Amino acid sequence: MHIGYIVSLKQPGLIAWIYREMTALEKLGVKISVFPTKYFVGPYMPKKNWFTARWTPFVLFYSHIIWIFTHPLIYLNAFKNALRFKAFPEFFLAGYFGLCMKKLRVDRIHCHLGDKKLYVGYFCQLLLNNTLLSVTIHAHELYSNPNFKLFPVALNACDRIVCIADLNKKILKQKWGIPDEKLDVIRLFGFSVDQKSDPTIILCVGRFELKKGHDILLDAVAQLVKEKYNIEVWLAGSPAPDQNGIDVLGYAEKLGIENRVVAFGELGEKVLKVLYRECDIFCLFSRHDENGVPEGIPVVLMEAMSMGKPVVATSTGATDELVTEILIKEEDTKAAVSAIRSLIINPATRRSMGKKNIEIVNELYSEKNVKKLFDFLTK
Repeated sequence: MHIGYIVSLKQPGLIAWIYREMTALEKLGVKISVFPTKYFVGPYMPKKNWFTARWTPFVLFYSHIIWIFTHPLIYLNAFKNALRFKAFPEFFLAGYFGLCMKKLRVDRIHCHLGDKKLYVGYFCQLLLNNTLLSVTIHAHELYSNPNFKLFPVALNACDRIVCIADLNKKILKQKWGIPDEKLDVIRLFGFSVDQKSDPTIILCVGRFELKKGHDILLDAVAQLVKEKYNIEVWLAGSPAPDQNGIDVLGYAEKLGIENRVVAFGELGEKVLKVLYRECDIFCLFSRHDENGVPEGIPVVLMEAMSMGKPVVATSTGATDELVTEILIKEEDTKAAVSAIRSLIINPATRRSMGKKNIEIVNELYSEKNVKKLFDFLTK
């Protein structure tokens, strides 16, 4: 079955539990396409293999011209309903979405929630001549709906109505007269419970650029995953501003480890400290940049060491002045795999390295250096 989801990406991005639902359906063999009424980039975005309809005012206008000339009677009926219920924004979106659904051969239109998204789906159904329509009803649309006149009409156009709670089903039956055979209570779900032991968390903090060696880290992780190690990678940093950037999530997907990688944006100190505190290993596989310029001494290594974490880094620039134990050569993925593996299987080594790293930072790389700076500048 091919389901076209009408949703909003205004959170920004998809709401987490809607994304999980769509992903779970895909695992059951459902083909997913996404029709967002609003589009903002956020943590949960449609997968690259999901068709996503990105609209502009021009494509909306052009799509309605096509409907007028190809299906004038169907279009006129939908237009009359838009006029009757004062739902022109939803009608205009449906013109473009409907063309896309027709071309993609969508079997069912499903809407989250029963508000404007449902009304877009309703007009899509009118234009597509009775394609299956369904909706998931939550709560606010039952109490503060943007169009209470259209609401019962759109509900009756649905062949299936999903309720997330028994109370919602009761309200739909008693207040709106929806027949029981259309309704079912299907509850939402939280995170999937992983029966495995907790994963080893590897953290890397730095701009998503080639110089920081995220590709080396992800290559190493992919190899360790093949070896059945339970690993999760946290990447914190902002995208590089130019062609030297790396699409970390795209690269992880190419390696087949996208479910093992979490990419954060640029984070403030308080949130970064949480990541440092919760990770098990810190990795930074820096390399010389395209102009042959190496790192200085990466401050993120000092941050990780100050939080008592073992670090694995490359011997580039002056890194060896800070990191005294696990240093590997640039571009050496095999050495990266070996170093990470040794720390995964030896928690005691991680603890001893972390303790030593705190001592190194306290001795040479602490805030005491500011006093030296003050004395030097004020001589």
